Amino acid sequence: MQILANCDDRLSLRSRKRRWSDDLWPIARRIENIDRASFSPPTSAEPGATHSASTGVSSVINDDKKFQVTLDVTHFKREKFEITTKDDRLMIEGKHEENKDDHGYVKREFTRTYWLPKGINPESFKSNLSPNGLLTIEAAKVGRLHSVEHKIPIKRPKK
Repeated sequence: MQILANCDDRLSLRSRKRRWSDDLWPIARRIENIDRASFSPPTSAEPGATHSASTGVSSVINDDKKFQVTLDVTHFKREKFEITTKDDRLMIEGKHEENKDDHGYVKREFTRTYWLPKGINPESFKSNLSPNGLLTIEAAKVGRLHSVEHKIPIKRPKK
């Protein structure tokens, strides 16, 4: 009887170890992702890349014909955006002042920076803000041109 009890204790101990380590793996993965995000350069423009942030979801299309960024900006008004290109970057900034809601006050602000691929003319960028709050910024690829700063106006469809 003593031998069986010891076997059961060892099996019980092994299963507890297995459960304990299984619980740690998701935490370890989260820490790795936070660590990677903390020390990485601005969002790269990989084809089909998707990133989430407090402002919503961003998707990037970077193919042979165009470079396009779509960003969920439902919490921001059109007048509160600034979209610029400088050197090899596309920068999107938005903010709104402190607003009162059911639970207190909310102030939102964000900055997104994307590395531009080769072959983009910064002056060819166009943007559109859909009625459901999706901001799309797009430029056709044409060839490598010199680098200057350029502001990109936001157009909203007429109702």
